[in-house]
Amino acid sequence: MQRGLGGSPHERLHQDKAGSALPTWQALLVFRSPTPHTPHPTPHTPHPTPSKAFKAVCHLVRKYTLFCISY
Repeated sequence: MQRGLGGSPHERLHQDKAGSALPTWQALLVFRSPTPHTPHPTPHTPHPTPSKAFKAVCHLVRKYTLFCISY
C-alpha cells in the first residue's frame, strides 16, 4: 500500500488492486456462455471401477461425481 497520499482510509485500501481489462459483468458473461451438453466420459455403473494406471478404486457417489481412493 502506498503511504503519504492523504485522503480517507477507504480510498487508500484499493490503490494496489490491478485494474481488470473487462468490467465485472462482461467478465462473468464468459463463464455463462451456453455450451452444448456433453455426455459424461465414464459410464455410470453402481460397482467400483478399478484404475490400474493410478492404482485406485472409484465409486460413483452422485451422478457425474466419482469418489476415488488411491493406494
